[in-house]
Amino acid sequence: LQIGPNEGVSRVLHLDGVQENEEKQTSRTNGTARAFRTKLPQQSAKSSSKILGSAQNKADVVRKPVPLIAQIWGKNPDNYYKTTKDLIKMGFDGVDINMGCPVKAVVKDGCCVALVDDRILASEIIKATQKAAKGKIPISVKTRIGNRSVDMSWIEFLLKHNLDALTVHGRTAKQMSKVPADWDKIGEARELRDRLSPATKIIGNGDVLSRVEGMVLAKKYKLDGIMIGRGIFHDPFVFANKSPWEDYSKAQKIKLYKKHVQLF
Repeated sequence: LQIGPNEGVSRVLHLDGVQENEEKQTSRTNGTARAFRTKLPQQSAKSSSKILGSAQNKADVVRKPVPLIAQIWGKNPDNYYKTTKDLIKMGFDGVDINMGCPVKAVVKDGCCVALVDDRILASEIIKATQKAAKGKIPISVKTRIGNRSVDMSWIEFLLKHNLDALTVHGRTAKQMSKVPADWDKIGEARELRDRLSPATKIIGNGDVLSRVEGMVLAKKYKLDGIMIGRGIFHDPFVFANKSPWEDYSKAQKIKLYKKHVQLF
């Protein structure tokens, strides 16, 4: 999976729960997509079949030639191993481990960004996922620059796991989205990559509202790619070279969103 300037800004979503938002199909329809991510809660084996069934239904809507990456989260390494095996069989092109979600209930349960403070478990999760993949698909991690405070040793720790890609959001969990993303810290993450794991792609994330802005940041900080999350709500065509969104009437916008509500 190529990510970065050579392929334009990758089409990546950070989504909540099993459901996927409508804007995904918008970008695919307009030929602007490069990659997708589905966030799949990974708790018990009992819930796994239901979750994977939902993932398959969603995947069928946005099937090839657009690369489809499943983003999974939880705290049971065995579940990561089993789920990754199933996702490969389902035809997903990659697996991304969510170690960045700052939602309080999730963090309280010891998942996602809480793993900043449980690095033994974080390592076990990554290794279990990589073992299941056997090099057949890329394994990546999405994270933040710390939990309660900035901690670049966390980024250094992750880079020692030979990840195919690492997406870095320029805020701590405590900061949520209340302050501007710190792109200088994302740049520091890229510098750490250069020293510790040159083969790992570094993707920056935080406050990007347009393709042009993303490309400027990627060039400035010498990144391999950009992730756009909330920016999609400002413009469903954010990944297009030239977005038609401003020219859409209110009626056209509502019609388009209704279409994707029905799809998903």
